[in-house]
Amino acid sequence: FRGKPISFLWTEGGAQPELESALELAPNYPSVAVTQVNKGVGASMKLSWSKKNVQNFLNGLISGR
Repeated sequence: FRGKPISFLWTEGGAQPELESALELAPNYPSVAVTQVNKGVGASMKLSWSKKNVQNFLNGLISGR
């Protein structure tokens, strides 16, 4: 995702309970969540964890789906 408008942040599960609750993250890990702070919106990936699913999720967000 080089050159794409995405920044990455990693955090340990349970370390950010308010953020995890706001993004409605499932208690199982790992999870992928995206936020756009200036618009106050966020989304979390609901698919199974795989490289293909993460790529599809992020590409969908970038393209507005």
